[in-house]
Formats: sequence, structure tokens, C-alpha cells
Amino acid sequence: MKRPVIIGIIVAVIAIGGVIAWMVLGSNSQNTDSTRVGDAPAASDVTDKTDATVVTVNMKNTAFTPQKIKIKKGTTVKWVNEDDIRHNVVAADENDERALPTQASLFGKGGTYQFTFTTVGTFDYKCTPHPFMTGSVEVVE
Repeated sequence: MKRPVIIGIIVAVIAIGGVIAWMVLGSNSQNTDSTRVGDAPAASDVTDKTDATVVTVNMKNTAFTPQKIKIKKGTTVKWVNEDDIRHNVVAADENDERALPTQASLFGKGGTYQFTFTTVGTFDYKCTPHPFMTGSVEVVE
């Protein structure tokens, strides 16, 4: 009588462990988004917006989209928060004061921030409360 109960418990534990493993490993292996945390975007992931005078970058699902853009000097980039949580846009390097501010206020859903790039170079940025949320603007002549 004890043996079937013990076998049943062992089978249940194995089944539950398998379901948990499938949920954890399965969900990670199916994430093919190139903007996952820790993944650096490849050169081919740069969105060329050199023909625009204003470029919109969406802040959604705690990510910047597009994550990397290429623009011409004098172009305005407008970040739009589509998340229910507050974000900001600041220079990734707190000592880099060439373009983007190193401190900025948070803004909620529907809020925007815009900046006109007047200096050639590559400008990395982030969201202060979500440091994994990063992006880059490459400014060319």
C-alpha cells in the first residue's frame, strides 16, 4: 500500500519539475528579440533615418524602438513613452556632456522628450531607472 503512494508522489514531483523547467527554459529559448537585456545590437540593427528631419523612438515594453538609429546633423529625435511606467532619456556616460543631458526628469505614458543633435558622433543613452534600457544615435554630416 505504501509503495504505490510513494511512486505516485515521485511521479508528481518529476512532472511538476518538468513543467517548471519547460516554463523557464522554454520561454527564454523562444525570445528572439534582438533588444534583449545584455544583447548588443549588431551593425545591421542600425535603423537609417538620415532622410528624416524628425525621428520618433518609442519607449515600449521597457525598451527603445528602434534601439540604434543613424541620423543627419540637425535632426530632432523625439522619444515617446508608450509604457505605463515612467522613463527618461539621459547620456549613458554621466561624464559625456557632448549632446544628451546627464540628468533628466521622468515622464509617464504619453509623455515625450525631444532633442536636436547638432554634433557629429555616436551618442549612447539609457533610461535612469531602467539601466538595461539603452539606445544609440549615430549622427553624420
